[in-house]
Amino acid sequence: TSVGIFMVRTMFLSAALCGIADYFQVEFKIKRLSFTHLVSCCKLGISALVSEISSAVITVVFNMLLLNIAGNIGVAAYGVIANLAIVATSIFNGLAQGSQPLISQCYGRKETKNIKQLLKWSVDILSVIRSDYIYSCYDCGKD
Repeated sequence: TSVGIFMVRTMFLSAALCGIADYFQVEFKIKRLSFTHLVSCCKLGISALVSEISSAVITVVFNMLLLNIAGNIGVAAYGVIANLAIVATSIFNGLAQGSQPLISQCYGRKETKNIKQLLKWSVDILSVIRSDYIYSCYDCGKD
């Protein structure tokens, strides 16, 4: 059940935090809530809030329109396609964020040969993943 999964995740997270705290000798203290601190935290997250709310509104409106046009099957098909797009974007973003520190380190050392090699590997990996993803989507479409 979802409650069990939540409890397991909470246990693992708390164990990890305690291990990190012991390793780095970090001490967690509960501070009194300050209104100014709360406002400053909210200022940092307001752009993400607006983005998430606008995404939710667009999704609801789009699903309502799609429900009127294509029915339940249309909404389900759109949901599958949207989730596949999210997975693909996450994979590509992960590769980009993973290669960025390596490329930055080589750039700082002025190792242009290594930068070109890392770029070539990244493009090759992305091409293989993209080809496999496109083939899988095309293959799933056949019945």
